Amino acid sequence: MVLFSCFSFGQVIETKCYNDSVIKINKNEQFELSFGACHDCGARWFLESIDTTGVKLINTINKTNPSFTGNPRVGGSVFEIWTFTGIKNGEYKLLFYYKRFGRIIQKKELLTIIIQ
Repeated sequence: MVLFSCFSFGQVIETKCYNDSVIKINKNEQFELSFGACHDCGARWFLESIDTTGVKLINTINKTNPSFTGNPRVGGSVFEIWTFTGIKNGEYKLLFYYKRFGRIIQKKELLTIIIQ
């Protein structure tokens, strides 16, 4: 499994992590994308586009930010971990938006996935 991480908490407007990245994997290989999010703020990551003929979303989970030392809070800082698998050779785009529900987009990440 391949793991890629982006740590963006609170204000993320200027943070650049994956944007315009190219990820190369083998067919049937799983990979994870980990985005930091501030659920206290009501913001989270949304997957806007995925070509399900070549890339399949397997799972999405939230893990508490390990740097937070206080008592866990509902909706606090988390890592949103997105697990995908490559199912067909080719080049595919994944577009993510970081925003509050129905609000202005604070950040976007566009990735190219190449499956060999």
